[in-house]
Amino acid sequence: ALLGGTILVSVVGYRHLTAHNYQDFPQFYMGGIMARDGDWDSLYPVPLPGSERNAGEFDTSTMRPRYAQLATEAGVPDAQRFIQAPPIALILWPLSFLSYPDAHLAWTVLSVAFGMMIAWQAGAVFERLAGRKTHMQGLVVLLVATSPNMYQSCRMGQVSTIVGACLGAAVLGFAAPGQSGVRTGFALFFATLVKYIGVILLPVPLAMRQFGTVAWTLGLGIGSAVISAFIVGIDPWREWLMVIAPTLVRSHA
Repeated sequence: ALLGGTILVSVVGYRHLTAHNYQDFPQFYMGGIMARDGDWDSLYPVPLPGSERNAGEFDTSTMRPRYAQLATEAGVPDAQRFIQAPPIALILWPLSFLSYPDAHLAWTVLSVAFGMMIAWQAGAVFERLAGRKTHMQGLVVLLVATSPNMYQSCRMGQVSTIVGACLGAAVLGFAAPGQSGVRTGFALFFATLVKYIGVILLPVPLAMRQFGTVAWTLGLGIGSAVISAFIVGIDPWREWLMVIAPTLVRSHA
């Protein structure tokens, strides 16, 4: 773990200093900017008619004037646009207090931290399968931490490692009977909130009769929707559900 973490931090850190790769990060930073500004009617772009891809890309939608103005003032490139559910903008609000480059650095550090969590989780899964601690468990941690896919996930400015760590926490939680289900339920809820994929694992705790996990997952999901609706209003939710979400099923080049 120590060797894998050192390699991952060194490689990602070096590349961050020598070649910034903002890629998907603009949408997350702008989510926080819009949350701080409070102009919720300008949160989402307007999809272009006939587009074959989702509305988050620069050539598939039009930014609303206030969104475009704040992006220009913050020095955010016209790349990926915010298309996440409204609660995500509220979660990203702290990023708005940092400059764009500093926020990107913080995001990269967070991605690396969750990446190392995934590597540790891979070792924990191997230990459970083997039934004991082995030297191979350490090798698994090292291979996952230094894999090209891990490097890319930490560099592309997405939520990949955050989601991966949530899914890993959920799987390990399923294999730990007797827990209250809070941590596992939160992991499933958060993976669903930020990238929709967590819900695909919900049948597992149902089949295992871990109803506490299911209750926490659903309760946190409903609670986040209700609280965010009180803050942002109903209109952003309506726009996301009726206009933005239908474009998310479109395949990408």
